[in-house]
Amino acid sequence: MFKVILLDASFFPSLGLETLKKSLKENNISCGILPLFVEERNARRRLQTEFKTSKDYAPFFLEEARKHLNKERQELETADYIGISFFADAANSQMKVGLAKLVREMFPNKTIIGGGPGVDSYAKKFMREATLDYALKGEAEKTLPQLIKLLDEKRFEEVRKIKGIVYRKNGRVNERKTNFLKKEEVEKLSLTSTRTYMNNNKDLMAIYTERGCPHACVFCSVPRKENWAQISESTIINGLLEIAKNKDIAKIGFENDLMFANKARAKRILQKIIELKLNKRFKFSGMATVDSFLREGNVDLEFIKLIKKANFTSVTMGTESLSDNTLREIKAGRYSSAQAIKVADALREIGISGRNFMLAGGPETSVKDFLESFYRSTKRNFEGKSSYEELSFFQVWGKNALLTKATREGLIYTPKGRQIKNPAKTRVTTKLFIMPKDPTLRNFFLQLTKENEEVVPKIYTPRVVNLAKSTLGITHPLTRKLMMLEAQMDAKQERTHAIQANIIGQMAEKKATKKYGEATKQTVKKVMLNKNAWKKQAEKAKDYTNAFVAAEKKFAQLRGIQRLRTLKKIRQKTGLSVFAPRYWTTKTRKLP
Repeated sequence: MFKVILLDASFFPSLGLETLKKSLKENNISCGILPLFVEERNARRRLQTEFKTSKDYAPFFLEEARKHLNKERQELETADYIGISFFADAANSQMKVGLAKLVREMFPNKTIIGGGPGVDSYAKKFMREATLDYALKGEAEKTLPQLIKLLDEKRFEEVRKIKGIVYRKNGRVNERKTNFLKKEEVEKLSLTSTRTYMNNNKDLMAIYTERGCPHACVFCSVPRKENWAQISESTIINGLLEIAKNKDIAKIGFENDLMFANKARAKRILQKIIELKLNKRFKFSGMATVDSFLREGNVDLEFIKLIKKANFTSVTMGTESLSDNTLREIKAGRYSSAQAIKVADALREIGISGRNFMLAGGPETSVKDFLESFYRSTKRNFEGKSSYEELSFFQVWGKNALLTKATREGLIYTPKGRQIKNPAKTRVTTKLFIMPKDPTLRNFFLQLTKENEEVVPKIYTPRVVNLAKSTLGITHPLTRKLMMLEAQMDAKQERTHAIQANIIGQMAEKKATKKYGEATKQTVKKVMLNKNAWKKQAEKAKDYTNAFVAAEKKFAQLRGIQRLRTLKKIRQKTGLSVFAPRYWTTKTRKLP
């Protein structure tokens, strides 16, 4: 039995809710977390295969959530308060607002309290649309226990004095200034951790070691902007030592965005990890910005080597763009595209895998700026030099300087291309994009949003090439580079299809021989026409193809016995000889 139940409908278990649970417990208030992230995760996965937009999969999530809440009805009935955390993006809002209404319908006598980044930006909107009783803006480790105690004692006048409180009075929604912990209070916080099961990594523990950000990126709505606060170094190390006692945990993910921004502090933590041999106990991953790895304009190799020595195996960066003009606009020119590329290369060469988040461009981005960034990131992906995510359009996620500028200049649009002059009057569940001033680029982006895209997919490279031809001209160097890249990508795809067809053919022959005693055209056809039986085989063929393509570059570099050993490993993994051409090609056989 819990007095407070927090509903966790994040994609992965929420560190924020774990922090609040710990704080309530310290104040002698019983609290439980009811996980709904499996339902949320399933909904997002179905979005990728079945649904066109988040509006299509929100009803599926709510249907699954209703079943889960019914299963836990007895426990929920004993609680007095139910908490829900909101984010500011439309897709999340569609689910969380629906969830709050569902809780109101199923448990009408419960007090529903909202919080999270969405409430920080749009407190009054969420109060109205999600039918909340109360909400708390900012950091709620202190204010949530305070709210619960005052409500229990029915001291409603004092409730309205709580920092960050959002409440109703005489039918009107009122709010107080956002609450933040003092830096010294953050420093004294204990380390919160939770198992994330990210990508089925059951041995991964996520931790958070800081609040806020020292930078002021125009597109970001992070709380505590330019008001960075960090948990003490000793708390972090002691927390890692405690986690090390759990033999099931082999990986630690630092979930904060700026693990390496304070270089002196990061070095002390990394050196302590090495000194205590925690680098032998765990594999670490973290997030960073490009400039965290620069020193006086050059790549800080010494720092990167220390990170590697501490056994950080992967780093995710918000690179955002590989166009200098766009970086000046959205990142205040803190680094150049050349520096971003050098940092990515240095991480890769030293053995740290990198992932780079990218944005398509801001209001001032020109067609050429976009094409430069698209070409550089796509080419580096194609060459296997780095991993760059597809270029995302700017969505309206909370209040920030970019939103203010875009609103003033009339650059806010719905996915269907309708201009929104006053986004403050839209619902939190309405998806909105910030578009460039350049009419040609804006129309190109809106063509994609009308097709339910939120990024510029790599499969649309031919469209990007056509954009370059129509704006820069066919003789422009950048256009010619894009045309060459498109041709190389097509050739690689054709070869990959041929390899896959080859492997499928060998698998079909092997299965036909086993089932019918021989592999003739007739028996192989029977095998491949049995869709249910062949489905798993087709998935295996994809895996084998990927394994071969990944190893193919190594073959080209190897000679003699090393080449033969590598070939043997592939044969052992697939049970097939991927080099045998046979008669299986994309031209002679249709892939299942």
